[in-house]
Amino acid sequence: MEEKCLKCGRTLFEKVPLDDKGHMAMNADAPLELESDGVDHFYRCTHCSAKNVVVESRSPHGLLQLRVSHVKIA
Repeated sequence: MEEKCLKCGRTLFEKVPLDDKGHMAMNADAPLELESDGVDHFYRCTHCSAKNVVVESRSPHGLLQLRVSHVKIA
Protein backbone atom coordinates (compact mmCIF):
# COMPACT_ATOMS: atom_id res chain seq x y z
CA MET A 1 0.00 0.00 0.00
CA GLU A 2 1.26 3.50 -0.79
CA GLU A 3 0.86 6.93 0.75
CA LYS A 4 0.42 9.37 -2.14
CA CYS A 5 1.39 13.03 -2.46
CA LEU A 6 -1.77 15.12 -2.24
CA LYS A 7 -0.48 17.47 -4.97
CA CYS A 8 0.97 15.26 -7.70
CA GLY A 9 -0.41 11.84 -6.72
CA ARG A 10 2.94 10.09 -6.86
CA THR A 11 4.19 7.83 -4.07
CA LEU A 12 5.52 9.49 -0.92
CA PHE A 13 6.31 6.19 0.80
CA GLU A 14 5.21 2.59 1.09
CA LYS A 15 3.12 1.48 4.06
CA VAL A 16 3.53 -1.96 5.63
CA PRO A 17 1.27 -3.89 8.02
CA LEU A 18 1.96 -3.12 11.67
CA ASP A 19 -0.26 -5.80 13.19
CA ASP A 20 -3.12 -8.16 12.38
CA LYS A 21 -5.75 -5.48 13.12
CA GLY A 22 -5.14 -3.54 9.92
CA HIS A 23 -2.82 -0.87 11.33
CA MET A 24 -0.17 0.35 8.92
CA ALA A 25 3.25 1.97 9.39
CA MET A 26 5.74 3.70 7.13
CA ASN A 27 8.24 1.30 5.64
CA ALA A 28 11.48 1.69 7.65
CA ASP A 29 13.42 1.88 4.37
CA ALA A 30 11.46 4.96 3.21
CA PRO A 31 13.82 7.74 2.09
CA LEU A 32 11.68 10.46 3.73
CA GLU A 33 12.19 12.22 7.03
CA LEU A 34 9.55 14.12 8.91
CA GLU A 35 10.46 17.80 8.49
CA SER A 36 9.30 20.89 10.36
CA ASP A 37 9.26 24.58 9.46
CA GLY A 38 8.33 25.78 12.94
CA VAL A 39 4.61 25.80 12.07
CA ASP A 40 3.89 22.46 10.41
CA HIS A 41 5.34 18.95 10.37
CA PHE A 42 5.42 17.50 6.87
CA TYR A 43 6.82 15.02 4.39
CA ARG A 44 8.30 16.76 1.35
CA CYS A 45 7.42 15.01 -1.90
CA THR A 46 10.56 13.89 -3.72
CA HIS A 47 8.78 14.38 -7.05
CA CYS A 48 7.15 17.85 -6.83
CA SER A 49 8.57 19.27 -3.54
CA ALA A 50 5.09 19.88 -2.06
CA LYS A 51 4.85 19.81 1.73
CA ASN A 52 2.41 17.05 2.72
CA VAL A 53 1.43 18.29 6.17
CA VAL A 54 0.76 15.68 8.85
CA VAL A 55 -1.40 15.95 11.95
CA GLU A 56 -1.69 13.72 14.98
CA SER A 57 -4.84 11.64 15.18
CA ARG A 58 -6.09 8.56 17.00
CA SER A 59 -6.99 5.26 15.41
CA PRO A 60 -10.35 3.64 16.24
CA HIS A 61 -8.35 1.58 18.78
CA GLY A 62 -6.90 4.68 20.46
CA LEU A 63 -3.40 4.44 18.97
CA LEU A 64 -1.61 7.71 18.25
CA GLN A 65 -0.80 8.09 14.56
CA LEU A 66 0.28 10.67 12.00
CA ARG A 67 -2.07 11.35 9.10
CA VAL A 68 -1.34 13.36 5.95
CA SER A 69 -3.85 16.18 6.26
CA HIS A 70 -3.25 18.65 3.46
CA VAL A 71 -0.59 19.97 1.12
CA LYS A 72 1.31 23.24 0.93
CA ILE A 73 3.09 24.13 -2.27
CA ALA A 74 6.81 24.70 -1.64
